[in-house]
Amino acid sequence: MKIRLSVGSCHLQDYCVMPFTTTAFMRILFLPSYLYDMKRALLLLFFSIKTCFAQTTVSPLTQGIWRAELQINDTLSLPFNFLSTSEGLEIMNGRERLPVNEYSLVGDTLVIRFPVFDAEVRCRYTADSLNGFFLNHARKTQNVVPFRAAAGQGFRFSDRPERPVTDISGRWQVIFDGEEGENRFAVAEFEQSGARVTGTVLTPTGDHRFLEGELAGSRLHLSAFDGSHLFLYEAELTSDSSLQGHFFSGRHYHDTWVAFRKADASLPDPDALAFLRPGYSSLDFSFADRNGKYWTPRDPSFVNKVLIVQLLGSWCPNCMDETAFLSDYYRMHRDRGVEIIGIAYERTTDSLRLWKNIDRFRNFHHVEYPLVYGGYANKDSAAKTLPMLNRVFAFPTTIILDRKGQVRRVHSGFNGPATGEAYKRETAELSSFIDRLLAE
Repeated sequence: MKIRLSVGSCHLQDYCVMPFTTTAFMRILFLPSYLYDMKRALLLLFFSIKTCFAQTTVSPLTQGIWRAELQINDTLSLPFNFLSTSEGLEIMNGRERLPVNEYSLVGDTLVIRFPVFDAEVRCRYTADSLNGFFLNHARKTQNVVPFRAAAGQGFRFSDRPERPVTDISGRWQVIFDGEEGENRFAVAEFEQSGARVTGTVLTPTGDHRFLEGELAGSRLHLSAFDGSHLFLYEAELTSDSSLQGHFFSGRHYHDTWVAFRKADASLPDPDALAFLRPGYSSLDFSFADRNGKYWTPRDPSFVNKVLIVQLLGSWCPNCMDETAFLSDYYRMHRDRGVEIIGIAYERTTDSLRLWKNIDRFRNFHHVEYPLVYGGYANKDSAAKTLPMLNRVFAFPTTIILDRKGQVRRVHSGFNGPATGEAYKRETAELSSFIDRLLAE
């Protein structure tokens, strides 16, 4: 096989590439870890060539429950389950089901493209097994994760977990050792049935979505995978009834944590984490949408309307949850005088790629309000585009303006459906707040 390779400004014409066979794949796969960058480049090249002529098709996988593992490091894997059906796949995290129905197939290589996020699995497949890599294109480093899956395995961590020593259901105060300031504290909410544990961890910037796992003896294991984000919690229940352990976010982040039972555990006020600087009462910006139209808070379509300004990213899981709520809210209440504009801060500066990501995000959530590009996904950079704010503390951040264009609220983060009652309270309070502005 001959292809043309480009490296910087150099071009290698008709460069002869080794046959892209299963043997070649295995040789690349077992390169030593210190050749990580080389391995990653070769795997990307391998799969790019293997899928050049792929056609979208239905899933070739055996129907039923599957168990998958993502290799976090040399000794630790993040497990999750998915369901294979005649209509596609469903990623399973607690009570959440994420549909996946975009595939590319050529030879023995299967590409599974995840909805919303700029991420995919590329692997060798049989009807009952998958072996390959998860690739998160939204990250620049540590974005290739070994992946494998097997059909017919319905357990997550242990097939027969040890009997738990206690029931950890309830609310816990969490402290992350490596964080500072507001981000040091979080709240965990667990539900336990037998050895099975579900729940989430609420942080000042948002929640860690639907966690699922087990308490085996005194060892807690929880994981979540949403097609982009890899969350893994491990902990030991100690003699003083506290939880002490480790938290991993993909291959790029690790922290230690401790938690104590606390029924009234709480987080900082999300309306006080970011605010207007002294001397400002309104918001000002000018950002372009996909068609090149520039939008400002003074756009004619926003005049005499309550305006919700959403700072988001197509890569952001809590933004996904908030957008699902806001999209439904907008369809139901736009005729009452409510408008929304989303300002997307993306993890790429490539125009074609960032708009492709925003479009996937828009289409998945059926967003009918304008989405514009604000810049690169960095909180400090985002704050510079909105200098009237003291900072951008979280993605998402929701800024609400009254009919006169005055900022009435700056809300950091979002409690998604995984938080249960917290989600109901947050969405109900937001609706009530907007009702009061509409009545003024």
